[in-house]
Amino acid sequence: MRRFRPHPFLRGLTLAAITLALVSGAAPRAGAEPLWTVTTPKSIVFQRLTPLGSLLVSTDDGLMGVDAATGKTLWTRNDIQKLKECNYDEIGGTSYGLVEFGEGVGGTQRRIEVIDLTTGAKKWDSADLPMNSSQGQMQVPQKGMLVMCGVAKKGKKPVLVAVGADDGALKWQQDAVFTKPLNVLEVKGSGKLFKRYSIHGNQEPVFDTENSMIVYLTVEGPVKLDLAIGNKLWTAPIKAKTLPALQAGYAPMLLDQAIVYVPYDKSLQAVDANTGGLIWTKDHDFKSHVTQMRMTPAGLVVRGAPGVDAKGKLDGKPFLDLLDPKTGLSVWKKPFKDLEDATTFDLHGDKLFIAADGELFAVNLADGTSASVAKYKFKGKEVPSSLQVVDGDYVLSSSQNVMRLDPTGNVKYHSYYPPPGQSGWIKVLSTAAVMATNAASASYAYNNAMANPGSTYKYTLYGNPELTRRFKASQSADAW
Repeated sequence: MRRFRPHPFLRGLTLAAITLALVSGAAPRAGAEPLWTVTTPKSIVFQRLTPLGSLLVSTDDGLMGVDAATGKTLWTRNDIQKLKECNYDEIGGTSYGLVEFGEGVGGTQRRIEVIDLTTGAKKWDSADLPMNSSQGQMQVPQKGMLVMCGVAKKGKKPVLVAVGADDGALKWQQDAVFTKPLNVLEVKGSGKLFKRYSIHGNQEPVFDTENSMIVYLTVEGPVKLDLAIGNKLWTAPIKAKTLPALQAGYAPMLLDQAIVYVPYDKSLQAVDANTGGLIWTKDHDFKSHVTQMRMTPAGLVVRGAPGVDAKGKLDGKPFLDLLDPKTGLSVWKKPFKDLEDATTFDLHGDKLFIAADGELFAVNLADGTSASVAKYKFKGKEVPSSLQVVDGDYVLSSSQNVMRLDPTGNVKYHSYYPPPGQSGWIKVLSTAAVMATNAASASYAYNNAMANPGSTYKYTLYGNPELTRRFKASQSADAW
């Protein structure tokens, strides 16, 4: 039987060989029997869970879709062979995937094909587009559109095109929207010799109206685009030393009341979404870059965490503060400081909850004063990275620990999944793990809809009943 490399869900694991298997039950157990196993005649290049809950498997002799519940092969494409992970883009929240063909000097002509992950069939390709290769795409769900970055067929200059998500029909083309080069990042799975670069990992677009979006892809600053024809409406004069990429740990831009809050360097700025003008008169000098933001009735909550510099050293210190949205000034007289190994924060009522240095704290939004809720200890020398308030309880999680505390701090459950051994894939990739991974994908549309009030998120645009079912379910449940 051919071997699989570890799925990203199992980050941090180092296994020489693992097999494709799925065990039943909500928790892995030693010696569990595989529910099913798939054998392929040729070597497996990569595998990926899709937004549909199926498994996409690339092998040396084809591409296939596998039902994750039964192991049944749903479809095969023998004409798509040796597809590398870097040449596949998942179009999140849809049933589509984008495939790049051709690479390297003297190689075959590059082209793009979008496939339906339900059937494997081609939806459309780049034959009638002014570009052969994609450097990433941005979804415009309320228009049923993809805005794609790439290199023009003629002239080899960067080009920005808008196409119909369903049929690839060209809606507009812009060759000079940006005055500076796009910030493209190396795509996961790129080889040592030939690499693919993409805008993915930068800031995601923000839709301030039904007909416009704000993107931050070059050092010239955030740019607002007219979605009807692609024209640039304004450029915000933010001068960042480096782009605030999500991949580098920066918080996503936040839209609230026609104001876009933009993190950059160790600062934050409020931008008028109508004009591109800067609202705050002074730059901030935070202890580190902003990694999380939430707007509340009390003000804008910001959390910062240090990154790692070129020498492998931390480039700052963590912080937590509440800002006046009108001025950008701190509201708290004494900002919360107990932030050793801090998690993300979550809000419940007039309090903020955050875990740090083995303790869960409740912070009053009004004045920043705090009180200890409970102490905790994770196994495997891990510290939690995420905290969520779920039905009044507190859920702490890390790579291999999940703990749930009740409002008084008592542990409701604590699950620990040790680093797997040689048979770890069978022990860890449980039905619960697959469901958790797919829940994150299923909540994509709902999160976008809630983040963009005023725009209609046409999630059912793509016509897939499974995605529609997941979207509706995410409206009434926390997909943690």
